[in-house]
Amino acid sequence: MSLGENLRRLRLDKGLTQGELSNNSGVGLGQISKLERNKADPTLSTLYKLMGALECSAGRLLMDNEKSGLNAILKEQFERVSGLPEDDQETIIRIMDKFCIANGLKTMLDEHKLLINVGRGGSGVKDVLPMRGRSEDSV
Repeated sequence: MSLGENLRRLRLDKGLTQGELSNNSGVGLGQISKLERNKADPTLSTLYKLMGALECSAGRLLMDNEKSGLNAILKEQFERVSGLPEDDQETIIRIMDKFCIANGLKTMLDEHKLLINVGRGGSGVKDVLPMRGRSEDSV
């Protein structure tokens, strides 16, 4: 993401219009508009004003997702989530927990299939999970 995309996302995360961000930061409305459209480069003092008004770090404002690793992107997303209401944070935690459990189960299943296929010379899921209503001999 570019500076403009980050600025817009951070502003919207705070529920601010460009005008409100302008008032809160002391940066002109036209300048904010240009920055969000990547039509201008900010001065250092402008960056500090925006970071203060958005209550964000330089990293969150300046991070380039195309050049950052996944860990940096995840860290930034966790910072965003920390600003959500507690109920929403709990929902995201539950979703992540369920996803990680499902991923672990998939890994276990894949490893189990591999072991069965190697051990029996089998060819698929039927070797791992018998179909309902059928005995193992009929599969």
